[in-house]
Amino acid sequence: MRTACSVDNFWLPTGDGATGACWFWPDGAVASTGVLVVPGIIHEQQTMAVGLVALAKELASNGVPTLMIDLAGTAQGTGRLDSPRTGQRWDDEVRSAVHHMRDAGLQHIVVLGVRLGALIAAHATVDEPVDLMVMWAPVLSGRRYVRELQIMQASATETTGEALAGITVAGFNVPPDLVNHLKTLDAGKLGGKPAGRLCIVDSAERLAELDPRHGLLAEVPTSTLAAPETENWLFTAADQFPGPYRDIVEVRRRIQMLAAEIDAETVLGDVELAQGPPLRPDVSSLRSHEFDHDGVTIRETHVRFGSNHGGGPPRLAGIVSEPVGPTDASAAYVGITSVGPGRLFVDLARGEAARGRVTLRFELGGFGTSTRRGGAPGSDFYHPTAAADIGDAIDHLVASGCPAVTVVGFCAGAWSAFELPPRPDLAGIIAVNAQLLVRTRLLHRRQWPGQSRWADQLARIAQHREVRRIVMKLEREHPLPSPAIRRVGRHAEAGTAVTLVFAEGDLGQVYFDRRAHRPGGLRAPQRRPEVRVYPGLGHLPSGDARERMLADIHAAAD
Repeated sequence: MRTACSVDNFWLPTGDGATGACWFWPDGAVASTGVLVVPGIIHEQQTMAVGLVALAKELASNGVPTLMIDLAGTAQGTGRLDSPRTGQRWDDEVRSAVHHMRDAGLQHIVVLGVRLGALIAAHATVDEPVDLMVMWAPVLSGRRYVRELQIMQASATETTGEALAGITVAGFNVPPDLVNHLKTLDAGKLGGKPAGRLCIVDSAERLAELDPRHGLLAEVPTSTLAAPETENWLFTAADQFPGPYRDIVEVRRRIQMLAAEIDAETVLGDVELAQGPPLRPDVSSLRSHEFDHDGVTIRETHVRFGSNHGGGPPRLAGIVSEPVGPTDASAAYVGITSVGPGRLFVDLARGEAARGRVTLRFELGGFGTSTRRGGAPGSDFYHPTAAADIGDAIDHLVASGCPAVTVVGFCAGAWSAFELPPRPDLAGIIAVNAQLLVRTRLLHRRQWPGQSRWADQLARIAQHREVRRIVMKLEREHPLPSPAIRRVGRHAEAGTAVTLVFAEGDLGQVYFDRRAHRPGGLRAPQRRPEVRVYPGLGHLPSGDARERMLADIHAAAD
């Protein structure tokens, strides 16, 4: 029987400080079993983000408390991938999460690790085994994973300029020390059992390739579950395949079945009987966390804001970064996404806080733990309500004492920022590799309010790979007037400081150069926005060009 569940973002205390975490807790009676979700790292965590939240909500809605954590240097985790002891911190964070769940009164712990998260979780729990470990499309060898990253880097079509040391993939840089640590991880050489039972979830093809004589599989009772949507989930962009929703239901059912078997085999002692049902942890005191960033102590606070038509709690989830000490409230930023490509918005927000300024980074409705107005399902980067969400974020900062706000958006986020009507407290818009095109927008939009049946069919046809290729070619060769270009001019006319940041050769830059001076282009050429072009930046900003871009954004506030 499905039930409502509450969602609480907080900072989970660990031996090295704290890391980002979120409880998905069922309303009413709950089972004695809880699930810890350990995501993959770097680019895979971002690809899977929407699906993992859907998984956590599916578990919680069926009575299973679920905790999701961010590993150090990923998502909202503190530190960077190049910080000392990042690999050791991962182990500590997984163990701290397990202890936190046990302190909540949960008698049985299931760890669900995805991709490298499965291997990290296995290493972390080998000395403190959990009841069940579910490994979804697991990486069983760190050396093999490093080779995958190297192949991805070598096959990247974009130039990355002067690359940083290590491996750069999808805007993330994995430094040499961490690469060496990854090579030491091997599920066949754990030296112990991480769990009493094991369940491998993967595509039928990869399950067929599993060697039952593999060290881990041979030592721990193992079952398997075929998940046909896994391939699309792992290797398709999040805006095209947000999550394996049918597989999620089957994984939830399997976890509940195995948990029931574990519970039936457990002889409850007097102490366990006296504990009663688990209680929802009170994490209100853990919403803020202070830590060092570039030699400056900053504070980050989880907040919820945004009106919800029809009532209910605030629907948007964000994080406010600010200095501990004097604050320059006159220069505040809103980042459209709480993470961004290669943690762009995490680095921007923490860098601004270290410089004395306030930044709110948040997820649009339908992403992360933010919900869309009215509770509508789905995740669409171009949803018509996105501009209103950005307005709510500005309102939140203004209400907290910031007189003017600069909005920073990437790609689709930049598009939505330009859809925001000009307003006196909108000081500027910084658009990174802005999506400014017309036809290619059709390739992303899945559902439009009030669209006719033929328009719906057209949108479906546009998702076909060959159709996408043809449309993209047409857009490059014969660009049409774009409403986004006119909106750029509208904001410039209103006095908003507009800065367009492009990777050299990015499709958005090519389009802007072709259309800005033509009929239907900028309405006020005499007040053109500032355009900055960075050679080697790439559409997913990376390398030294990314560092120069961030330095320029920081300097702009000065």
